[in-house]
Amino acid sequence: MRELAGITLAILLCAACGSSGDPPDETMVTAHVTRDMAGVAGATVLFQNVDSTLVAMTTTDADGIAAVEMASGGMVTVIDQQPGATTLRTYFAVEVGDDLHFHTTSFDSTTHSYSVKFRQPAAANVSTFEVASRCAKQVISIPQPDPITAQVFHPCFGTSDIVITAYDSNHVALSTLYHAGARLTEGDTLDVTEESFVPATSTALTVSGLPANGGALELLLEHDGVLAGNRLLGVTDGTRDVTLPAFPAPSQIAIVRTSAGTLLDWAPPAASRTIDAAAIPPQIAQPGFDVAANQLRWLELPGAEPELVLGTVSAAVGPDIWSWSFLAPHPAKASDQFFSIVLPALPAGVLPFDASTSEFLQGSIELGRIDGGYAAVRGDGRWFDVQSYVGTDLALLPGYLFQPAAGSSGTASFSSVGVMGPP
Repeated sequence: MRELAGITLAILLCAACGSSGDPPDETMVTAHVTRDMAGVAGATVLFQNVDSTLVAMTTTDADGIAAVEMASGGMVTVIDQQPGATTLRTYFAVEVGDDLHFHTTSFDSTTHSYSVKFRQPAAANVSTFEVASRCAKQVISIPQPDPITAQVFHPCFGTSDIVITAYDSNHVALSTLYHAGARLTEGDTLDVTEESFVPATSTALTVSGLPANGGALELLLEHDGVLAGNRLLGVTDGTRDVTLPAFPAPSQIAIVRTSAGTLLDWAPPAASRTIDAAAIPPQIAQPGFDVAANQLRWLELPGAEPELVLGTVSAAVGPDIWSWSFLAPHPAKASDQFFSIVLPALPAGVLPFDASTSEFLQGSIELGRIDGGYAAVRGDGRWFDVQSYVGTDLALLPGYLFQPAAGSSGTASFSSVGVMGPP
C-alpha cells in the first residue's frame, strides 16, 4: 500500500467547499478558484454554451471569483497554467445559480513533517501504530524504544486532532490515544506521553451484494478531516464485528471495494450497520480518446445505472504537458452502443500551443452513482480529487477530501477504472 506522503494531492478542506463570501447570485454562474486554499486572482475561466460557443472568457478577481450570466446546460472550465504544465478542469451541465469550486495546489518537493511522542500501551500483541491527523497518516512498526517518537510527513499544519491507534498483526484495532486540538508546526514534536490509550470499540457490520470472489472492506471514523479505522480483506456476504479506534467522531464511513468497483457508505457511528454493495455502476470496456475531436468513447458492461462520469486525459505538445479533468452527467447511449463525451472546444489562443496536435499519453474514466445524482457533486471540487482514489487505494482516502456533514447519511459508488493509453 502506498504511503500518503508519496501522493501529490490537491489539498481541499471542507471549509473551501462552500462559498467564502456572499451567497451566489441566482442569476449568474459563479466559478470560485483556489490554490493552496487561497483565492487565485487572474485565473482564466471559460463559460460556454452546450455547443461550445463562448459566453465569456474572463479572469478571476482578487478573491478568485468570476461570475457570468449564462443559460443552464453549458460548461465552465478553469485553466491553470504553470511552467511546462497546463491543467484544465470542467463542469458539464451547469445550472444558473451554481457556485462552482475549482482547486489546485502548488507543487512542493520539500519534505514537511512534525513528530508525535507517545508511550506504548501495555498490550503485548501490538504489531503497528497508526498516527493520523488532518491530511496525513503514518504507520509505525514495532519493536521501537519506549516512548516512541513518530515522524509524520506531509501534514496540513495548523490545528488538528491526533488519533494514535495500536493494531495487532491482523490489523485489528486494539486501543486508541486521542488528543484534541493539537497545534501542528513544521519540525515540532507533540508530547503526549502523559496521555493513555483506551480500548477499541466495535461495530456489527452486515454486508450484502458482494460478488462471489468477495471484496475488501474499510470501516473508518471521521472527525474534522481525521480518518482512522480498520481494514479487512477477503470479505464475503454476512455479518462480522469490526473493531474501531475509540475517539469522538460524527461520521462512520464504510468503503467496500470489489472487482466491479467501489462503494462508499456514510452514516453516524452506530453499534450496527448494514451495507448493500450491489449498486455499483457497470464496468467500462474499450475506452478511448480522440485528440483531434476532443472526444472520449466507451462501452459499458451490465450494472447499476450510472448517474455521472468522472474522467481525466493527459497529452503533450512537444515539451508542454496538459491534463484535463471533468465531471459530467452520464450521457445517453449512441446507436453504435458507445457512450461518449466531447470536451469543450477551446477558443483560439487560449493555450500557448495547439492542443489538436497533441500526442495522447493516458486517461481514465469512472462511472458514478451518488445520492442526489449529478447535482449532488456538481460544483463540489473535492470530487475531482476523490476520483484519484477510486481506482487506486481508498484505504488512503484523506478525510479532508471526503468529509460528510455531521449527522448525514448517504451512499456513493464508482465503477472500476477504464484506463486509456496511446493508440
